[in-house]
Amino acid sequence: MATVHIFAHPNQSEPLSPELHHKLNRAHAVAQFTATDMLRQPLSCSLSALYMPYILSYLASDLHAISQELRERGLLISDDS
Repeated sequence: MATVHIFAHPNQSEPLSPELHHKLNRAHAVAQFTATDMLRQPLSCSLSALYMPYILSYLASDLHAISQELRERGLLISDDS
């Protein structure tokens, strides 16, 4: 049986923290640049082939921080922390 989470929505007018906003923008820009680079060139020639572990590490770190702040605000509910 699925777990149902019921929670009150916090004040929707509270802005995102500057750090969260920066991480969202950076994750979007890095993902967009990487996808464009991979589509333009053969994988063996693209910058992303050399730096893929670092790119994924940055994205994972930013997404973790984003999800953590959203959890703290009660906007993201998950069974795993």
